[in-house]
Order: sequence, then structure tokens, then C-alpha cells
Amino acid sequence: MSVVLDVRALTRVHGEGPTAVHALNNVDLAVAAGELVAVMGPSGSGKSTLLTCAGGLDRPTSGEILVEGTDLVTLAAAELAAMRRRRIGVVFQDFNLIPALTAVENVALPLELDGVRARQARKQAERALAEVDIAELAERFPEEMSGGQRQRIAIARAIVGERKLLLADEPTGALDSETGETVLQLLRDRCDSKGIAVVLVTHEARHAAWADRVVYLRDGVLVGQSGPLPSADSLLATLAAVGAQPRRRRYFAAAQAWLLGQIGCLLGVGVGALLGYTTRTLTRSPYFAVPWLQLLGIVVLVPLFAAGLAWLMTRSRLPMLRRAE
Repeated sequence: MSVVLDVRALTRVHGEGPTAVHALNNVDLAVAAGELVAVMGPSGSGKSTLLTCAGGLDRPTSGEILVEGTDLVTLAAAELAAMRRRRIGVVFQDFNLIPALTAVENVALPLELDGVRARQARKQAERALAEVDIAELAERFPEEMSGGQRQRIAIARAIVGERKLLLADEPTGALDSETGETVLQLLRDRCDSKGIAVVLVTHEARHAAWADRVVYLRDGVLVGQSGPLPSADSLLATLAAVGAQPRRRRYFAAAQAWLLGQIGCLLGVGVGALLGYTTRTLTRSPYFAVPWLQLLGIVVLVPLFAAGLAWLMTRSRLPMLRRAE
């Protein structure tokens, strides 16, 4: 798939001299069409700064921000505003709806600012509202809606038109958990059905689970990321690699089996001896001085313990081999 957002060596410094704060430091990030990428990290790690720079709301100190091949850094203010209206949608945590406008008017506003005729802009806005399942609220004002409904309006405003990049900054932060999951489902559906690229900033691991990939920021530095979900071919290759383990690892597994067998023997002997001693003490009979019960414990309990430990080893063999790799 084509890359919609390509951030290269992005750096954002606030202030100068010894009091300068590096909000972002040499960050690289690429997001393809149809991909949902979650950005996680502690407070002050640079997540929101990354989003505002990627959306053209803030100018970076250095680096490149390519949206569908256009470098936002090189654009003039008017060109940057046009880029935001046409190609970039932003969803804020606090909605940022205009209270004096109805839902459909809020959604149509970016189109009208871009020169689209009012009637045509309204039709596109109504379609966007229908896509987020609130077409019946088109004539209501924001104050007449719940938080979840207002966030849907904000999403409709962000996706109206031909935008291919959607940036969401904690879109579920002001919502309850059930409504938040619904909002994330909407973002996921837009990726899958329309092929847009979504960058989601979140603190919640359960929300990041909707993403194809998760990147982690700390102190303005991209410190790691999870890879995309493995395909069937890659899973088969991984299993084949585990099955074709080197001889040294097979010896290691055999040594583990031998050690577990010895542990099973010791446990069997110990349990048998404890059983014989307890019975002899309770009955006060010299007959039980003969260690028949100890022998019974060795004969019966040793195989049981060994079989149980072998079963546990078989269940955990694959993770053990993965750790050995």
C-alpha cells in the first residue's frame, strides 16, 4: 500500500539555550493507506506534539512531514491551511465543535471554507453523518447532544470530503468506556472500508489493541514499536523454524526432560516415605515399619509425577524454545 504519512527525522524544540525543551527528537514514522497506528507513551513524551506537527498545526524545528508526497514544512501558511482542509482530518479530545452551528453545519464548514457550494457541501456532510450513524441529529446543536454523539460529529467533520489522513488525539478521553469502544470501531471501519490512514494517540492499552501497529514515545524519542500483525505465511515460517531447531537446542530439551524426570523420582520417593511414616505413627504398629508403602509410592507415584511434569514441559516447550532464541 502507498504511504500516506511519512515523517522523517522530525525534531521540535521549544525555547532556546539551556532552557530549551526537546519535545521531539529525530522521530521517523511512516503510515500506509488503510493502516491504523497507535502512539503511546507517558505524559510529556511528545505524542500530541507529533500529531500537531503531522497535521500542520505546528511547525517543526527540523525534519520532513510528507502527506501524500507533499512536504508540509515547505508550504506557506495559506497552502498549509488548504492542505488541512482537503487532505487531513483531526479529531480532538474536547471535540472543538462550534456551538452556534448545527451538526451538519459543523461538518460542512471545512468544505465551504474550501470553496464548495453550500448545497453540495451539505450533501457531503449528510453522507458523512450517515457513515457515523447519526444522520438523525443533523439539525441539532452540540449542546443538545451527549459526549459520544459530539465525538461522532467531530469524526464526521474529520472524514468529510476526500481526506486520506485522520489524526485522533485521545478521542475517547472524555467518553465512557462503552462509547469509547464505539468511536474506535468507527475509526477502524474507516481504515478497512475507505483505506484512510489513522494515527491514534492514546494512553489505554485496550484502545491500542484496535491498531495494526503501536509506536512508543519517551522524552520525544521513538523508543520502540510493535510490528504489524503476522500473516499466515510468516506464522508458518516461524513454526517451521522452531521445528527445525539446531541440534544444540534438541540436546537442551533432552536435558530438560531428564532433569524433570529426576525431580519426579525424588518427589515420588518423598511422598511415599511421608505416607509410610505417617501411617506407622498413627497406627503404632511395627508392621508398617517395613517400607512397603514407600515402595508403593516409588512404583505408583513416580510415573504419575514424571508424566505430569512431562505434560507440563510439552505444553511450555514452544515458549521455552522462543526464549532460547
